[in-house]
Amino acid sequence: LPIRASQVTITRIQHKGGCGASLVTGDTILHKDDTLRVVGTREALDHVRMIIGPEVEADLEFDSALESKKILLTHKEVTGKTLEALNLNEIYDIQISRITRNGFDCPAGPHVRLRLGDILHVVGHPEAIRNIKPILGGDVRALYATNVVALLLGLFCGLLLGHIPLYAPGMGIFTLGSTGGVLVAGLLFGAVRQVGTMITELPAPANALIRDLGLALFLAVVGTRAGSSLVPTLQEYGLSLFAAGIMITLLPMVAGTLLGATILRIPFLRLLGVLPGSMTSTPGLAAASSLSETTYASTAYATVYPIALIGMIMATKIIMLLG
Repeated sequence: LPIRASQVTITRIQHKGGCGASLVTGDTILHKDDTLRVVGTREALDHVRMIIGPEVEADLEFDSALESKKILLTHKEVTGKTLEALNLNEIYDIQISRITRNGFDCPAGPHVRLRLGDILHVVGHPEAIRNIKPILGGDVRALYATNVVALLLGLFCGLLLGHIPLYAPGMGIFTLGSTGGVLVAGLLFGAVRQVGTMITELPAPANALIRDLGLALFLAVVGTRAGSSLVPTLQEYGLSLFAAGIMITLLPMVAGTLLGATILRIPFLRLLGVLPGSMTSTPGLAAASSLSETTYASTAYATVYPIALIGMIMATKIIMLLG
């Protein structure tokens, strides 16, 4: 199949005149007028329609011999492996229709690497599903176990990266600092996800705890430092300083909203994460995340934040040189 067509998963098939859907395997033969259930991205599905045929309204219910279950991936031995390497279809006679990751449904392609906390939508015989469940996990308590070694190792590598001198033409030597270094280390650890038997990815509950605790400590430190100079600053500059701060904060947000909504056409929930990410505003992310239960804002924030933070470091260096 073409590349886009290979990015979909055919999970069920109902032959012409059949009374129930059956599981699709590598040996399944397609016939004319068969009805298929295909899972994939919208772009891939549009491409598959041109190859297989038009979309139809049909409810493909399994016969009594098959069932569909959701299994939570909690075993570290399976984490990081691809579905092609596990070969669950041939060995256990099951089909994974899709994967739910961080609240998003992803196609279960052969080259997709499994991650801790993935929800696998498994289709197959009840006995086969019972056999595969101990291999994949299903123990919710495992998601709350935090690997402290990986966390401390990431912080240590981040502090080292933050002190490495970097050279930029025309700007001289600069460093990323502790914030930029830890951010780069986090990106690298998150991309690797696994080093040997050590899982470098933090579970979602631990990630949420560290994020909320860090935000609270950040606001406490900022408030404590700013509070000591609040009255003298007001006496010296008056309300004009606060008005300038409001304008400096609001104008980029208004311009970014207009640019993102009208020209770039970013969906609103993602735009809620793009704006605080572009301003490296962690409190802004907390406010945006409270408006919706989805993870769209957090995902967009994590995409924009690293570039904005490094750009801010570079911009500071340029401003200092110009001054």
